[in-house]
Amino acid sequence: HCGDEVRPIGEGARSVEFEWVPGHVERRVHVVEVGRCPCKMHYARGPAPRRVQEGCLYGPAFLAKLAVDKCADGSPLYRVEKQLRRKSIPISRSTLNDNALLAGELLFPLWQCAHDLVRHDPYVADATSFRRQTRSERVFVWTFLSKLCTVYGFSNNVPSSNMPAVQTTPAPALLSALEHTGIIGAAFVGDAPSA
Repeated sequence: HCGDEVRPIGEGARSVEFEWVPGHVERRVHVVEVGRCPCKMHYARGPAPRRVQEGCLYGPAFLAKLAVDKCADGSPLYRVEKQLRRKSIPISRSTLNDNALLAGELLFPLWQCAHDLVRHDPYVADATSFRRQTRSERVFVWTFLSKLCTVYGFSNNVPSSNMPAVQTTPAPALLSALEHTGIIGAAFVGDAPSA
């Protein structure tokens, strides 16, 4: 570096991020300035904007809203897509699906922490079975309530013949058994009711 002041080159590199602001989606344009020394031998670039994940065009509040719509409110993604389209925000269902999966991956450590809390202080475990559109066998959504939180899990390989035995198992042993049968964390929602 020659020691002279770095001068901007052009208008900078632009990138776009979509973020949820209560009531609407905001399109944010980030400009990263690029400059060089008068000697033209050294270049400098400003810091890139922070992203949820490299290349992700959607901000953390947007992903959080999508997770709440999908998991807490039970809205299917095609309905979320329609709501956004009515607000003149054309986001495809496949993009929403990718972002819902990303939100799940990012929130998995939080789910794991809640899962561990329930493991040590459970008081209710319940399973709800249902049929998938593409499979004839039943799958299960598990609800685990503790004094600290409510944890949900999903399992598609606990056969119905094992259900009575699984349901009567003490919750710590039940959680352990479900881990071996492939239970996957799906959501962590708020506080459990007081006992």
